[in-house]
Amino acid sequence: MESVNDTTPPPRIEPFFPDRCGQAALDECAALVLASRAVDWPDVPQHATAEMIVRRMRDPDPGEGERLRWAAYLDDRLAGFLRLIVPEQGAEGAVEITVHPDLRRRGVGSALLRTVLPVLRDRGRTIIEGWWIAADGVGERWAVERGFRRTHTTVIQDLALPQADVSRWAAGTPAGYRTVQWINHAPEDLVASYATARRAIEDAPLGDAVFESPAWTVERIRQIETEQAELGVEQRVVVAVHEESGTVAGFTELELYPADRQVANQYDTAVLPAHRGHGLGLHIKARMASWLRADHPEITRVTTSTGAENTHMIRLNTALGFVTSRTMAVVTGELGHIEGSRGLMRESLDDGTV
Repeated sequence: MESVNDTTPPPRIEPFFPDRCGQAALDECAALVLASRAVDWPDVPQHATAEMIVRRMRDPDPGEGERLRWAAYLDDRLAGFLRLIVPEQGAEGAVEITVHPDLRRRGVGSALLRTVLPVLRDRGRTIIEGWWIAADGVGERWAVERGFRRTHTTVIQDLALPQADVSRWAAGTPAGYRTVQWINHAPEDLVASYATARRAIEDAPLGDAVFESPAWTVERIRQIETEQAELGVEQRVVVAVHEESGTVAGFTELELYPADRQVANQYDTAVLPAHRGHGLGLHIKARMASWLRADHPEITRVTTSTGAENTHMIRLNTALGFVTSRTMAVVTGELGHIEGSRGLMRESLDDGTV
């Protein structure tokens, strides 16, 4: 638990705007993130650079919802950083708190957490959720002490493209289906059924996490495609089309960011229930890997996240050559419970904020 003594001044919390601050402030944030990852994920290869982190702060993933950030300072040194995403729907806000390893146990994380709670209340949210936390690590223990509980676990799996055994990707298209692929713009004749197929991701197990998938519509897909093009994001989509009906039966998507042309992020993959059992998921992910490798020889790694309960998808990824690199936890808490938690209240009294 963070400890705050009487001689330690409380952290100074300020809103942070990546598009308005100078390069020095962005570089300082990137250095904080890299230092934190080196300590919290010591056994995981660190592929991100400061330049990648800065670019992603300036050009975040489109379609996430409202994005807000705060910085915490101790003696004018950046000590912590908080990112909040408020989805368009749902009762929750998603938060990520990073504190520099050298400045932990000084109330920085709790000060940031206290700052964001009333912001969520003002937006009608009652739940706060944290993703991308190292399972059983210092971040999860900190969160539990402040009223959060683990509600979901995910595994991160990586595919090293240069060393990949491409023979694993050789399976043909299942009978009765054809494969279609595109970059940044779904074909007009498929976009409506693609939106329907995207809703199949709602079947993916999420434990007790409260995250809600967005309402996938043609309009939303076109909006995200436009935003991605403006940000220079290359979104690749591979779908399996059911020949008889002409509709999308399954899909997988992958994104490349201008900040990082060596790592590709594979996001949602799903097959509609009526079309499961034919090997479509394996086929479209294999087609994606082959397509990416042919077009982008500079890409060295594909990374993806899968719910630990989703054993089918984990096996599928493993069959393609993905290797599990780490386990992450999701923590969830009700605002009222966190505000009244002993850990948070104790620090509030110690630093004079209540």
